[in-house]
Amino acid sequence: GTFDFDGGIPPQPPELGRMRVQIAPLSTSGPDAGAPVPDAQYASGRFALRSVIPGRYRLNVTGLPSGWTLKSAVFGGRDVLDTMLDVKGGEDLSGGILTFTNQSTELTGTLQDQSGKPIADYTIVVFPSDRRFWTPMSRRIQAMRPSTDGRFTFRNLPAGDYRLSAVVDPEPGEWFDPAFLEQLVGATMPLTLGEGEKKVQDVRVARQQ
Repeated sequence: GTFDFDGGIPPQPPELGRMRVQIAPLSTSGPDAGAPVPDAQYASGRFALRSVIPGRYRLNVTGLPSGWTLKSAVFGGRDVLDTMLDVKGGEDLSGGILTFTNQSTELTGTLQDQSGKPIADYTIVVFPSDRRFWTPMSRRIQAMRPSTDGRFTFRNLPAGDYRLSAVVDPEPGEWFDPAFLEQLVGATMPLTLGEGEKKVQDVRVARQQ
């Protein structure tokens, strides 16, 4: 495939040479679990991953120049960053386009109790309103504990509609479970992030006695 840059002046060749396209199998079991996974450098305007074992993969790019993030990875007309790269035996997935942007989003705020006092003993979870994106390790789902002053920051979420929730002691990674997210929907705050938008959204909770 090829690289495309959305916004600003594209990085120069020395920086491009440090970028590497990588894929990781979605499954941790099965015939592809222990197999070596190829990666590729960007050279002469193109990248290529060869001898990929059939399976479902998550795609990533490392070595990105400062200020740039991966916006989309389109293969066969589908953005595989929001689904998976599905490789079938004998298939040639040529013509892919990886698009990068320097217009990154940022969602910040403060977790507060009913009196407006900052608190930190919850986990803040942000996830997409569209259930199609409730997938393992989705780039549209993030979670974090606020700092001691109640402040939290989420970066590089794709533009779209989201829900924000404060959760007591979730298990690590539980926020990727669709059943868990379904339970949160009724007690979430809806919000929308535009392309490159920096938004402030405080969260206030009623602390249980």
